[in-house]
Amino acid sequence: MKGNTYLNVLELKRGCNMVEMHSAIMDIFADTEMDEGKQIELFYKIVDKSLQKEEFIGTSMDFHNVGVECARRNAEDLACDYLECGLNKYPTSVDLLADYIKYGTVCDRLDKCKEYYGVLVGISKNNWNWRAFRFSIDYLMTELERGSSGDEIKQSAITLSSEFRQYLPYDENGYLSQAEIHNKFNERELEIDILEEAIAKIVKAPKSLLRLADIYYSEGRLEEALDLLHRCERDSLEPQMGVSQGYLYYLDGLCQSNILMKELDKENQENWEVFRDRVMEIYDNMKIARKILKNEHNSLFDEWKFLITLLETKTKIEYPYY
Repeated sequence: MKGNTYLNVLELKRGCNMVEMHSAIMDIFADTEMDEGKQIELFYKIVDKSLQKEEFIGTSMDFHNVGVECARRNAEDLACDYLECGLNKYPTSVDLLADYIKYGTVCDRLDKCKEYYGVLVGISKNNWNWRAFRFSIDYLMTELERGSSGDEIKQSAITLSSEFRQYLPYDENGYLSQAEIHNKFNERELEIDILEEAIAKIVKAPKSLLRLADIYYSEGRLEEALDLLHRCERDSLEPQMGVSQGYLYYLDGLCQSNILMKELDKENQENWEVFRDRVMEIYDNMKIARKILKNEHNSLFDEWKFLITLLETKTKIEYPYY
C-alpha cells in the first residue's frame, strides 16, 4: 500500500495494523519518484497518526519489524514507542525486550531500559535468542560507559557471553560478544584467544575471522591475516552477508600490498614485471572493495585511492578498472 494511500486509510481506522504499517514504511522508502525529504516527511506523518490510535494489531514479530524500520531511519525514539505498544500485548517477548534496551539506550530512555532489562533477565535462558544475548551484553557495556561499577558489569557480561555460547553453541556471536568485552577492558590476549576458539569451533565464522585478521594485521602477522581473510571471503558468501565485503577485500589488498612492498624493497631493481600477476590480484580485490567503500566508508575510500596510487607509482603497473 502506497504511503499517501495508507495515511488516508489511517484516518478512517480505529486501530493500527502493524503488518500494514511495516509495508507502508517499506513502500515509502522504496519509492524512487519521491525525494528523500518527502519520504521522511511522509514517514513522520504516518507514524504520528498511527501512534494516536487506540488499538495496535499484530504479532510480537510485527512490532519488532516496525521497530527495526524506525531505527534504520535513525528514529529510535519512535521504535521504542512501537515496542512499548507491543510489550503491552506481549510483556515477555524476548525480541521486543531486547530491541527496547538496544534502541532505548540511544534515545536516553534509561529508566525503561533498566525496567525491561530486569524483565528480560528474569526469563529462562532457554527462551533467549541471539538478539536477547547480544543486546543485553551491549546494554551492559553502555551502562559501564555511564559510570556503573566496572567489575560488576564485566562479570555480568562475561557470564552472559558464556551462557550465549552454552545455549546457542553454533552462533559465532557468543564468541564475538566475549571478545568485545575483553577489548573493552584492554585484554588483547584474551580477545585473541576467544576469537581463535571461535574460528576453530564454528564451521562458518566470518565476523570472527575478519576481526581476528584485523588484529593479526595490526601486529604485523600478515601471512596469518591473509589466510584468515581468504577463509572469510568463502565463509561470508551467504544470503545475508554478516561482514562488510568492501572492508574485507580492502584489508586483503592491504595485506598483500604490505607483503609485496617488502619484497620489492629486497629486489632493488626498476623492472617489477615479475610481480605483475600479484599486483593484478591486489587490483582485483581493490576493484571489489571500491564500490562499497565509496558508498559506505568515505574515509576508507580515501585510503583506497592512496593505496592504488602507491602501487601504481612503485610498480609502474597501472590500475585497470577506473
